[in-house]
Amino acid sequence: MRTSSDFRSLRSRAAGMGWKPSKTNGGHIRWRHACGAVVFAPSTPGDRRSLKNTLAQLKRHTPVQEAS
Repeated sequence: MRTSSDFRSLRSRAAGMGWKPSKTNGGHIRWRHACGAVVFAPSTPGDRRSLKNTLAQLKRHTPVQEAS
């Protein structure tokens, strides 16, 4: 079972990558990145891997920073 501390950890890691969560009208979580990317995830994960899968999706959709 996932706890609210697990979600706080996910939110903290996602914020470090530039993502901000918001709720959809259907009760899911919409993660938005400043570049315009959007990832949807369940707000009540039923699978034990759900939060890890969400984090993996966020990592895949995070733009790569160009070295100057």
